[in-house]
Amino acid sequence: VFLSPPPQAPQAPQAGREGVEDGVAALAAQDKESWMALLRLGNSSHLRSIVGGAGLAQVHSGVNAQLLTDVGKRAYYAQIASMLLRAKPMYNTTHAAAFAALAKLTYCGPKPGVFGAVSMSCSTLDLPGVSSACERGNFEVVPGFVRFLTPTGTSGDDAPFGFAARIVTRNAGVPAVGGGVVLSFRGLVNTLEAEKYAKEVPMNESLTGCPGCLVHGGFHKGYASLKGAIANVMQEFCWIKENCTLYVTGHGTGAAIATIAAWELAQAGYFVGPSYLFAPPRIGNFEFSKLMTTRFSGSPMAWGARPHGPVFQVTYGRDSVPRWPFDKGYSPWGIEVHFRDMDQSIDSPQICYAGQEGCGVQATAREDLDIRDHCKSPVADGDDLCDLQDWAQVCHGGLGFKVSKHLRSQMPYVTWLQQPENERHAKWHPAQSAGLQEGALEKVDSPREEYSLEALQAFAALAKVAYCGPLAGLKSAVQSTCMGTRGPCSKAGFGVVPTTVVPVSVPYFSTPDALFAYTALIRRTKSDFARGPSFLPAEACVLAFRGNINSANQNMTFNYELQALGDLQCKGCKISAGLKTAWEESFSGPVLQALNWTGCSPGGATDKVYLTGHGVGGGLATVASFFLHRQGFKVQLSWSLEGIRVGNPAFMDYLYSELPADKRPVALWQVTHGNDGVPRWPSTEEGFGEYLAQAHFESATNASAIQLCTKVGQRGAAEQQKVAVEPANIRPDVNATEVDNLSASLNASELANLSEKAVASEIAHFSERAYATDVSNQSARAVIRELANVSFNDSDIASATRHNASA
Repeated sequence: VFLSPPPQAPQAPQAGREGVEDGVAALAAQDKESWMALLRLGNSSHLRSIVGGAGLAQVHSGVNAQLLTDVGKRAYYAQIASMLLRAKPMYNTTHAAAFAALAKLTYCGPKPGVFGAVSMSCSTLDLPGVSSACERGNFEVVPGFVRFLTPTGTSGDDAPFGFAARIVTRNAGVPAVGGGVVLSFRGLVNTLEAEKYAKEVPMNESLTGCPGCLVHGGFHKGYASLKGAIANVMQEFCWIKENCTLYVTGHGTGAAIATIAAWELAQAGYFVGPSYLFAPPRIGNFEFSKLMTTRFSGSPMAWGARPHGPVFQVTYGRDSVPRWPFDKGYSPWGIEVHFRDMDQSIDSPQICYAGQEGCGVQATAREDLDIRDHCKSPVADGDDLCDLQDWAQVCHGGLGFKVSKHLRSQMPYVTWLQQPENERHAKWHPAQSAGLQEGALEKVDSPREEYSLEALQAFAALAKVAYCGPLAGLKSAVQSTCMGTRGPCSKAGFGVVPTTVVPVSVPYFSTPDALFAYTALIRRTKSDFARGPSFLPAEACVLAFRGNINSANQNMTFNYELQALGDLQCKGCKISAGLKTAWEESFSGPVLQALNWTGCSPGGATDKVYLTGHGVGGGLATVASFFLHRQGFKVQLSWSLEGIRVGNPAFMDYLYSELPADKRPVALWQVTHGNDGVPRWPSTEEGFGEYLAQAHFESATNASAIQLCTKVGQRGAAEQQKVAVEPANIRPDVNATEVDNLSASLNASELANLSEKAVASEIAHFSERAYATDVSNQSARAVIRELANVSFNDSDIASATRHNASA
């Protein structure tokens, strides 16, 4: 299984402190170049004394000095030096090129032609003047032994994907990749030019048999989705573990998934042979880095044990991905093979420990990193790991062939079909995308900065589609409505990820399918939309509720007696009994399950949720925002379209103070139109509170004619003129300070307009409708109180009294 015989291992250090120091000195003497490079990894006075005055320049970014004692640190670096001594002669450029071809073929996706493409790219052609990449590496794929690796129950252009292939050695006695199974995993693609993994999340996943190890949740989730397919193919191709060697490869995020697969399969008893990963990101913490390096650097973990690997990480230029995530908790691991540029000889790359200061991608300052180097590699076909220019030919006929000049001159010119854009490698820049939304929100001062007509139109479209209900075509309707390339969602900067729509149809008491909602995963299309007024995260879920369409919905709505929440964090909070029952007894479990299936969970890689709905659906969205917030989700700026009132003032105050979590002024917008009475029902006289942020449209045809109101009781002027006044809005509890504060914000012309037009119309309205039977008892005091709440002007009150007497 070795590409070449390993060099003679240095004599094992003796036990004790002196033995470790002797071993370090012996390693330094054997390979001065490697050892001097390692001196840049740490800063230990003990090591400085051992190697003379050379010293150590800087602590390696992945090594936490507080975790290691001085002696342990010296032993760790001595072990790295030993691993480099063993691994360097085992790197083989020809084999790297063969693995690059297998990694690149994953970008063809799960197309039927890929079976033949893999076999052809990795076969013995025996044609004069033509050779395949694997043929030059002295191995080939067994015809008919290629299997797709796809998630169970999940499909789509951007679902995790890979393939497995059974390989055999061609000629004994020539350096070759030994027989076994190759697992190749695809890097990032999606239909939206979006950032699937471009979010710095806590390392929240552990690995089997790796104490203290934590890895990136997104990469672990990608591996977990393919775990079943991997197990099936290993059982088919590799049923006797001891006689089967496993190889892994992949590019970018595919290389990250391959890394986790290597650990888990080695832990399960499989042997991992020399492999090549291309431009992998950082995956886990220091403990993970240390144990991965120890296990997969071609050195035995115990005396007489069969060594795994080495697993080489091939990088190029100033690529930013191998340095991401930039969080200090992440550590690089293993052996890096770095090509500075295309002019560098393909046979003389720089080989060092990944993360070593001044070596490989670490030699570039963070601000100078360049995502354009991510797909480049001199060992790849066409010097590119992602671009399939001759897509139709490559994904059906294979790649990596070398053809003599004579044969190329005889080939006819053919214009090949290009790969569909939504299946190509997605170009994202982790150095620029992480934390953009949070940074932009920190600069927001005014609620008006968070209103976006494009966002409103997009979420209104998603709310409207909810009226389709649990029909078979719902999923395609949502995806077609909210594409990232065209339509209302594209203008708002996001789109629905294909195959992520999950319908939720639940009963209300004895009525089946009375309530309906759906979830979907959305992704930002460009980093520009992380800024205002969109403030979009890289990825989030949307939860859309259907409005009122049946008698069960009406029964739920009319059961509006306020019930206490019983939540210690929301003191005094009450909500509508019907809505409370609908969430707790019908929606809660299915919605949480649907969000999880869609890809969102509290504390997970994606924990952000948008909510939307119309009418009763808007009320359900508002109630759900509270419960999801208490579950640990990060509720984003949401939309209640003509939504009903849902709770008392204490509940509404909680939503607008706690949901934004000091990150933004507005929790959700209530959108109203014209004289619609639904947003003002149930009445505040019944104890219901109002939404604290309202976008009011007077016209159904002019979207620019909007009034944004962000205080309790404040409505559009037109609404004040035409909508009947509710007794609850006659507020005897308004104190002088509140009156002064609000009156100071109104200028003279506004007051005059109110007193001459709005006030007179308002009084006539309520005198005729609300107080006609009790004018003598209530008109004088009630009118004065109502006007005190609106105009705060003595002359207005006097005028109002005259108008009322006339009425």
